[in-house]
Amino acid sequence: LVYWANQAGLSDPNGARREEFYNRFSSPDDILGDIDGINVAMMPSLGADAPLSVRLERYYGQQSNESANKRYTRFCQISGFTVVNGRLDASAKAYIKDQIDRFARAFNTKEGALGDALLTAPIGGGTFGGGMGVPMPGSHELTSAHRMAENIDWFVDRFVSDIEAGLANE
Repeated sequence: LVYWANQAGLSDPNGARREEFYNRFSSPDDILGDIDGINVAMMPSLGADAPLSVRLERYYGQQSNESANKRYTRFCQISGFTVVNGRLDASAKAYIKDQIDRFARAFNTKEGALGDALLTAPIGGGTFGGGMGVPMPGSHELTSAHRMAENIDWFVDRFVSDIEAGLANE
């Protein structure tokens, strides 16, 4: 979301490149790594002091409710998400949106030199002096934070669809 808002900029007004950015920064392998990491860390049958080697062996080597063959189900359980007929409920989606929003705001401030910079999109009046000049009355100004707020639902829905697809395959 942050990279798209800052790098795709105003050259992607309809969000056509969102899928490209999502796939680049949230590849299936990246998502699986995050899900598996959470699942391995939070195995209830093992104490907090269990060695990583034991956790990995249990997770990848056994066919149990804690194993990788039920990774999406386990991830949803650990996260406290309610799943109804293979779909996340509204409270799970709201939580995911809140977490993406919080992370994006913090990451945009930390990483984005454009975090609060103005991306000008002349609508109506344009700018004095043309190009990146001072906006004239009637112009529309966007910051990357504004673009993130306007597009977060797309990124949330895309992530939720990945989780639900994983649940359906289990």
